[in-house]
Amino acid sequence: MHELTKEQRGALMNLRIIWAALLLGQLTVGAVLLGVKLTAGDELAPAGGADWLFVLMAVAVLVVLAPTAYFARNQFYKAKWQGDAVAPSGYVNGNIVLLAMLEGAGVTALVMMFISDRPLLPGLVAVVAILLQAVNFPTGEPMRPHPPEFARTGD
Repeated sequence: MHELTKEQRGALMNLRIIWAALLLGQLTVGAVLLGVKLTAGDELAPAGGADWLFVLMAVAVLVVLAPTAYFARNQFYKAKWQGDAVAPSGYVNGNIVLLAMLEGAGVTALVMMFISDRPLLPGLVAVVAILLQAVNFPTGEPMRPHPPEFARTGD
């Protein structure tokens, strides 16, 4: 396995800081909003009536933004592909776009949770968005050279 250069390690460290800050921000906002909802006496029950609109809005934002975020990240990777690896600028920019879009979906779901009378389902959508962001922890792997592998045919 190839070692990362100093520039790549710096880019990776900065991206990890951004990743952690975005996650901690959402978790903090989520905890505060949930605390406000619980102290106001709102039920943690499945949505009913007009609350379904908030659930559908949160789900729609997540369903649109998540695939769009992965597509956008890949476009940044493609634009900065050098040799057999992604340049640090493409890696960082692509992942910032991915993480920001996933954060947008998470924050939208948190807002829907807050304005809903029954915050359970919008809250679960927020959890899914936050988990998607969490599993995209920056490893730097795309910046390491990966020679193309070709399948043998006709064997």
